[in-house]
Amino acid sequence: MFLSAIHRATFSRRAGLGRFVARLLSAVLEWQDRANQRHRLRGMSDYMLKDLGLTRADVEWEASKPFWMR
Repeated sequence: MFLSAIHRATFSRRAGLGRFVARLLSAVLEWQDRANQRHRLRGMSDYMLKDLGLTRADVEWEASKPFWMR
């Protein structure tokens, strides 16, 4: 009985750690994707930006944000 309580506590901690690692990995991948999108946006021509309805000032404002900001 005591052993199973220890096992449950250990499993619970591992599951919690697994969820934490999954959330951390998800955040890092989202940050990387956001940084890549901003980099590609900055590399677009004015013609392409106009087609998207954006100005160069819009792009510079967006691209200047830190990767963790939406």
